[in-house]
Amino acid sequence: MRTVAFAAFVAAAGLSAQSPSAEHTKLLADTFARYDRSGDGKVTRDEFPGSDAQFRAVDADGSGSFSLDEFTRSATGKALLAAFDASRKEPRPRASFDVLAARRLRAVLRLDPNRDGRVARAEWRGTDLAFRSLDLDGNGSLDTHDRKLAETATVAPAPSLRAFKQPLPAKDVLLAKLDRNKDGTLSPAELGGTDLAPFFAYIDSNGDGHLDGAELQRAVDAVAAAVYRRNAGTRADIQHLPDIPFATWDKDKDGRLANAEFELRNLFVAIDVDRDGYVTKEEIERFKRSIEEADFIARFDLNDDGRVSLAEFGGAPQVFRRADRNGDGFVSRQDF
Repeated sequence: MRTVAFAAFVAAAGLSAQSPSAEHTKLLADTFARYDRSGDGKVTRDEFPGSDAQFRAVDADGSGSFSLDEFTRSATGKALLAAFDASRKEPRPRASFDVLAARRLRAVLRLDPNRDGRVARAEWRGTDLAFRSLDLDGNGSLDTHDRKLAETATVAPAPSLRAFKQPLPAKDVLLAKLDRNKDGTLSPAELGGTDLAPFFAYIDSNGDGHLDGAELQRAVDAVAAAVYRRNAGTRADIQHLPDIPFATWDKDKDGRLANAEFELRNLFVAIDVDRDGYVTKEEIERFKRSIEEADFIARFDLNDDGRVSLAEFGGAPQVFRRADRNGDGFVSRQDF
């Protein structure tokens, strides 16, 4: 029976008619060498760690020992290769408890002994623990309500905001463009046809059916962070920053570079600190300094007056206020 199982496994793996690759050959030789403790080129029953039935299956000529060639041609050897190949494939996704519970409840209810649509504890043939784990509503029976609860829990979540390839426009830009009734929020109808529409439920964290400014800002920040992590610039990109021909790239001569104009695409999101969809000379200079300088003043003092304003800082106002300890509107050496 075990030999038959090995043969079926090998056939399913598609190895029965294949010649071993160099990697397979090495695996077989190394395994054979571990068996062949005496080093005489033969594996006897005393050296073989498997069962008598397995040994007989490998010892094709019944001589009481087998060679590397016999091992290679045997179902045991081919099963070893099949297992090796299977171990290098992507693992199958694990089924969650909810998925397994839904499957089991469907099966249990099909076997409902008295056909009343529920399985009471007295009808259950499994353990108490298993029954309690499937009794999702805790009413003392397994029924269609439990099944629906399990199936609802297996519904795929909304797709992640990491699916975006480009950052979103700023929150105020989104509202100005999409808020047709000017109530300061976005409804599903107002998002219809946009890239954000499939993510409405994901972004609507309070579940009120509208996206307010705070929810939109979190979405903008989450998308920007995800895009930045995916498109983080390389050291080679950063080395090219001093050589950016700003005037040449600025095709529409508006003093800023859109994503399509900015040729170092990997760095666009990192440089566009205010997430308005454009890169300015000041943002490029700020990013350059953030890479080259360790000192806070040196990094952000773009006009070299010895202090950093909120406009020069370019980050979150609350972070700037924490750094501006004396509250004079600038971060200088006096604040350290």
